[in-house]
Amino acid sequence: MKCALGGVSTPIMVSYDAVPYSDVVVSLAKMDFDGKEGSVDESAGITVPDTQVKLTALQKTGYFQFECAAITEGTKLKYVLSGTEKDYFEFSSETISVEAIDNGKDPETPKLTLTLDKEVSTTS
Repeated sequence: MKCALGGVSTPIMVSYDAVPYSDVVVSLAKMDFDGKEGSVDESAGITVPDTQVKLTALQKTGYFQFECAAITEGTKLKYVLSGTEKDYFEFSSETISVEAIDNGKDPETPKLTLTLDKEVSTTS
Protein backbone atom coordinates (compact mmCIF):
# COMPACT_ATOMS: atom_id res chain seq x y z
CA MET A 1 0.00 0.00 0.00
CA LYS A 2 1.46 3.32 -1.01
CA CYS A 3 1.08 6.44 1.09
CA ALA A 4 2.08 9.96 0.11
CA LEU A 5 4.75 11.51 2.34
CA GLY A 6 2.99 14.20 4.37
CA GLY A 7 -0.34 12.91 3.08
CA VAL A 8 -2.65 9.92 3.06
CA SER A 9 -2.89 6.47 1.55
CA THR A 10 -5.34 5.50 -1.11
CA PRO A 11 -8.61 4.24 0.39
CA ILE A 12 -8.60 0.63 1.58
CA MET A 13 -11.80 -1.21 0.72
CA VAL A 14 -13.01 -3.83 3.21
CA SER A 15 -15.61 -6.42 2.23
CA TYR A 16 -16.68 -9.97 3.09
CA ASP A 17 -17.36 -13.23 1.27
CA ALA A 18 -20.07 -14.46 3.68
CA VAL A 19 -22.80 -12.33 5.26
CA PRO A 20 -22.53 -11.93 9.05
CA TYR A 21 -25.73 -12.44 11.04
CA SER A 22 -24.98 -9.39 13.16
CA ASP A 23 -21.74 -7.47 12.56
CA VAL A 24 -17.98 -7.66 12.04
CA VAL A 25 -15.79 -4.61 12.68
CA VAL A 26 -12.40 -3.92 11.07
CA SER A 27 -9.89 -1.25 12.04
CA LEU A 28 -6.18 -0.49 11.55
CA ALA A 29 -3.53 -0.44 14.27
CA LYS A 30 0.19 0.16 14.55
CA MET A 31 2.46 -2.84 14.95
CA ASP A 32 3.43 -3.70 18.53
CA PHE A 33 6.51 -1.77 19.66
CA ASP A 34 8.04 -2.00 23.13
CA GLY A 35 10.54 0.88 22.71
CA LYS A 36 13.43 -1.16 24.07
CA GLU A 37 16.93 -0.58 22.75
CA GLY A 38 17.47 -2.43 19.48
CA SER A 39 13.77 -2.84 18.74
CA VAL A 40 12.33 -1.36 15.55
CA ASP A 41 9.08 0.59 15.30
CA GLU A 42 7.61 -0.93 12.15
CA SER A 43 4.89 1.76 12.08
CA ALA A 44 7.05 4.86 12.71
CA GLY A 45 5.62 7.96 11.05
CA ILE A 46 2.30 6.33 10.20
CA THR A 47 -0.91 7.59 11.82
CA VAL A 48 -3.84 5.19 11.90
CA PRO A 49 -7.39 6.57 11.89
CA ASP A 50 -9.96 6.17 14.65
CA THR A 51 -12.27 4.98 11.86
CA GLN A 52 -13.76 1.53 12.11
CA VAL A 53 -15.52 -0.28 9.30
CA LYS A 54 -18.63 -2.06 10.55
CA LEU A 55 -19.86 -4.70 8.13
CA THR A 56 -23.40 -6.06 8.38
CA ALA A 57 -25.91 -7.75 6.10
CA LEU A 58 -26.85 -4.27 4.83
CA GLN A 59 -23.35 -2.73 4.90
CA LYS A 60 -21.26 -4.94 2.60
CA THR A 61 -18.21 -2.71 2.13
CA GLY A 62 -16.40 0.09 3.89
CA TYR A 63 -13.30 2.23 3.42
CA PHE A 64 -10.55 3.83 5.48
CA GLN A 65 -7.16 5.49 4.99
CA PHE A 66 -4.08 6.19 7.07
CA GLU A 67 -1.63 9.11 7.10
CA CYS A 68 2.13 9.22 6.51
CA ALA A 69 4.32 11.93 8.04
CA ALA A 70 6.74 13.94 5.90
CA ILE A 71 9.41 11.54 7.15
CA THR A 72 7.99 8.03 7.42
CA GLU A 73 10.26 5.14 8.34
CA GLY A 74 7.53 2.62 9.15
CA THR A 75 6.64 -0.08 6.67
CA LYS A 76 3.80 -2.03 8.25
CA LEU A 77 0.37 -1.81 9.94
CA LYS A 78 -1.95 -4.53 11.18
CA TYR A 79 -5.66 -5.14 10.85
CA VAL A 80 -7.81 -5.57 13.95
CA LEU A 81 -10.99 -7.64 13.92
CA SER A 82 -13.76 -7.06 16.48
CA GLY A 83 -17.54 -7.05 16.61
CA THR A 84 -20.21 -9.56 17.51
CA GLU A 85 -19.06 -12.25 15.07
CA LYS A 86 -15.28 -11.70 15.06
CA ASP A 87 -14.64 -15.36 15.93
CA TYR A 88 -16.25 -16.53 12.69
CA PHE A 89 -14.19 -14.47 10.26
CA GLU A 90 -10.52 -14.12 9.37
CA PHE A 91 -8.51 -11.69 7.27
CA SER A 92 -7.16 -12.39 3.82
CA SER A 93 -4.00 -10.73 5.23
CA GLU A 94 -3.12 -9.95 8.88
CA THR A 95 -0.86 -6.99 8.02
CA ILE A 96 -0.49 -4.35 5.37
CA SER A 97 2.87 -3.31 3.92
CA VAL A 98 3.35 0.44 3.64
CA GLU A 99 5.56 2.23 1.14
CA ALA A 100 5.89 5.98 1.66
CA ILE A 101 6.19 7.74 -1.72
CA ASP A 102 6.55 11.30 -2.97
CA ASN A 103 3.29 13.10 -3.70
CA GLY A 104 2.15 12.80 -7.28
CA LYS A 105 2.97 9.14 -7.91
CA ASP A 106 0.12 6.83 -8.93
CA PRO A 107 -1.10 4.80 -5.93
CA GLU A 108 -2.69 1.36 -5.98
CA THR A 109 -6.11 0.45 -4.60
CA PRO A 110 -5.85 -2.62 -2.33
CA LYS A 111 -8.72 -4.75 -1.09
CA LEU A 112 -9.14 -6.68 2.14
CA THR A 113 -11.66 -9.51 2.12
CA LEU A 114 -12.99 -11.21 5.25
CA THR A 115 -13.57 -14.91 4.76
CA LEU A 116 -15.72 -17.26 6.78
CA ASP A 117 -13.55 -19.43 9.02
CA LYS A 118 -14.95 -22.82 8.08
CA GLU A 119 -13.30 -24.52 11.06
CA VAL A 120 -15.42 -22.39 13.40
CA SER A 121 -18.65 -21.80 11.51
CA THR A 122 -20.64 -23.07 8.57
CA THR A 123 -23.04 -21.33 6.25
CA SER A 124 -26.73 -22.04 6.57
